[in-house]
Amino acid sequence: MNVARRVLSANDNTQLRELRHPNILQFLGSIMHDGQMILITEHLPRGRLYDMLIQRAGLDLPLALRFALDIARYCASHLNNTCL
Repeated sequence: MNVARRVLSANDNTQLRELRHPNILQFLGSIMHDGQMILITEHLPRGRLYDMLIQRAGLDLPLALRFALDIARYCASHLNNTCL
């Protein structure tokens, strides 16, 4: 397996730190440690989405509806911005 490795430039770090949206995990920065890049992000008190879907065998209805509405809002916003 060919794994592509990329180190974020100072400009990449700055652009990602400035990205703000309620539905996007907040990027705080990155560091190199023992040849590995470590991304530093905000804390997610409810854990990873993967864990919620796989380990808990799905989402409860109110949370699933919230996710669906967030996704629909993003899609509508994205379509409006690309069609203008």
